[in-house]
Amino acid sequence: MNDTIKYSVIHGGGVTQPDVLYNRFDLKYGDDTQVLCSSADMQWMIPLHIDHRTAYLGLYLVEIPQFVFDGLIRFVLKRYKRVDKIRCFYSLNNYEGQFLPFNHYRVILPKTEEELFRRMNKKGRYNLTRERRMLGELGEVLYLHYSGPDIPPEAIKRFFELKEKTHGYNPHMRKNTYVKDACISDVYLVMLDRMIIGIALTCEQCECVYLENITYDMDYSKYSVGFSCYEYCLSKLIEKHKKEIFLGGGDHEYKKRFHSIEETAYSGSVYRNRWIKLKYDNLVHFKDAVKTALSKMGLR
Repeated sequence: MNDTIKYSVIHGGGVTQPDVLYNRFDLKYGDDTQVLCSSADMQWMIPLHIDHRTAYLGLYLVEIPQFVFDGLIRFVLKRYKRVDKIRCFYSLNNYEGQFLPFNHYRVILPKTEEELFRRMNKKGRYNLTRERRMLGELGEVLYLHYSGPDIPPEAIKRFFELKEKTHGYNPHMRKNTYVKDACISDVYLVMLDRMIIGIALTCEQCECVYLENITYDMDYSKYSVGFSCYEYCLSKLIEKHKKEIFLGGGDHEYKKRFHSIEETAYSGSVYRNRWIKLKYDNLVHFKDAVKTALSKMGLR
């Protein structure tokens, strides 16, 4: 491959692979700007969005040679003088050791739910069936799916109630605008006698799905409600002929099931200089403190 890479800004050049929301800035931000990185025999199209003084690059699990990636960062900083910071999420590349490594899980979806079920061992299949039966003995159990404008507001309200019980308050999640901010397209519910006890939130705008969040009522943990909700979500995605689901990082056991693939990815920011980095760090700490205080006062 010719190592001479040319960088240029284009619009609407095509879909970056993998086709997932965080590589589709045309859907997430309404911005079809891309950086075309090209040599004599290869090319890569990387989504670019600039918000004030921050540039975002769509590099979510994008396979790109390290030297091309390094040149891309330098190109953006050189071309856009007003940009102080470049943000990347789950990139397969690091930049001069400035990003943090994270594990990342994804599941390549099979063609049928039967194939999905066979990815569990005999004990796992037995336990899921038994726990669903035991839950059914407590009352009427419903598995429901909602999309777009049909997503019930009470489902999102219940999501925050359950999440805050297990994880506490998150200053980065605004309750009133969370669905819009996170580009949530679909919601999957497990209900017991009309009460939501499990909920999964997804972004399904592309052929690859992003699992935005999942939680459940800890009072029903012995019935594996969270995993049951997850399996229901996957079965519906298979019906829709989705290709993959991206699960992000962490160490939750459900992410290791169904022949998931674990890999190392990097997230972080590149700053124009160390003084700008210090300024942003102080600003983030201040904003988080204000958000937490407003929430405790019931103002947010």
